[in-house]
Amino acid sequence: MKKVGILMSKTVTQMGNDGFILYKTINDYLLKNSIISLGFTPPVIDGKLDYQILKKMLKTFDGVILEGGDDFDKFDLEVTKYLYDNDIPCLGICLGMQMMGCLFKGDMVDVEGHMSKDNYVHFIYLNKNSKLYKIIKKRKIFVNSRHKSAVVKTDLKVNAYSDVIEAVSDDNKKFFVGVQWHPESLTDVNSYKLFKAFFEALKKN
Repeated sequence: MKKVGILMSKTVTQMGNDGFILYKTINDYLLKNSIISLGFTPPVIDGKLDYQILKKMLKTFDGVILEGGDDFDKFDLEVTKYLYDNDIPCLGICLGMQMMGCLFKGDMVDVEGHMSKDNYVHFIYLNKNSKLYKIIKKRKIFVNSRHKSAVVKTDLKVNAYSDVIEAVSDDNKKFFVGVQWHPESLTDVNSYKLFKAFFEALKKN
């Protein structure tokens, strides 16, 4: 059976201790509806693992999802770099996309007007010469927005934008795509196409 890993996000418990969580939206949409139903087994990646142990684990995965969250650190960037260097299909969501962008000489800035609980907040515009456009086949789509910061100036290819970078990729890889919004919270055809393309890349891996 194919395996897709999910890198859990860091959090702080009510007692002030560091912890790791798997977001409910990821669990509901990906684990229950997408991963298991498509014949994948879904282990999660705990950020407390020793990196050498983690590398051995990553070798067994056919793909990895970098989920959203509040912050990332050197460990997260090392995971992202390992996935990139070993051409393991990778989908970055929100913070996951920011990790991708920052790994390739990107900078982070605080932004306003991008934090909303609504399902659809603003339009984004897809680069017609991008991986994402080939997947979704639309020039403009409506997305949600739940981030307080954004990536600027990355060496990765910008696939989509609003007033900030909304998607990045390296088209020389099997699948190395990051999106700033949360497609796992949407049930539209655009989200379906994105996840379908990711899982198809895993099946070929």
